[in-house]
Amino acid sequence: MQNLYPRVAAFTLCYKEDILLPIWVNSYSNLVGRENLFILDHSNESPIVIEGIKSAIVKRPYYDEVERLNAVKMWQQQLLETYNWVIFSDTDEFIVFRPPSPNITIQTYLGQQTDKILRCIGVKVVDPENAPPMDWTKPILPQRPKGMISSWSCKALISSIPNDWNPGFHTTNSSSTWNKHFWLFHLKYADETRLMHRLSMTRQFEWSAQSIKAGFGGLHRVSDSTMRKYLNKLRTNQQDGTLDDMLNTTTDPNIISSPLMDIPQDLMSSL
Repeated sequence: MQNLYPRVAAFTLCYKEDILLPIWVNSYSNLVGRENLFILDHSNESPIVIEGIKSAIVKRPYYDEVERLNAVKMWQQQLLETYNWVIFSDTDEFIVFRPPSPNITIQTYLGQQTDKILRCIGVKVVDPENAPPMDWTKPILPQRPKGMISSWSCKALISSIPNDWNPGFHTTNSSSTWNKHFWLFHLKYADETRLMHRLSMTRQFEWSAQSIKAGFGGLHRVSDSTMRKYLNKLRTNQQDGTLDDMLNTTTDPNIISSPLMDIPQDLMSSL
């Protein structure tokens, strides 16, 4: 008999995320409970201290996507020793559960699943041109009501077994199932001011030769002009309708690629 109330944990690995980390904590506290959150700090500074949250330092003298991947895999496997399901996300990624009916919780839903690794509907939330800067103290999606779904953003982040991700966590060598009840909102491009600030920081990282040679993390090292050109490309590719309309046209997460469209109204209050 399936366990209807499995234990579910969520964790992130972050670096100086002063803006988004408190939002991540609040959002995932609502999803799985504050007592089930874990933060890995990818820095050489003092551990992050947030009341009720377990944290650890992942020290590296340089930035290496493969070592970052291995650290996340190790922590996922450790958490799976005491939890039935484990969610991993970057600190600018927010998973929202869109239940099949109003009274179903994420724990009840996962307890009924036979699939072992779930792939989310991945949405890039985009800062529209000439919009006011994001007010991070207020709900996010009402300020940024448009996004685009891409196969690259549809990450497999919810697992009941160890997940054999590739660097960047966009793809995995493990078998996964696309689940339309889990939406993953990626906020990297949601605010141009923050985007450019983070780029100026990540560009200064001492990147490992391994990551540079393989091209891992390339978008974290581009020039300001290249990033703005990419952001403007996202902005100009718009279409009427909602992302639900796009989902009705395909069932294959490996080929989906939507223009910028309205986020479904029932999800607007979720983040």
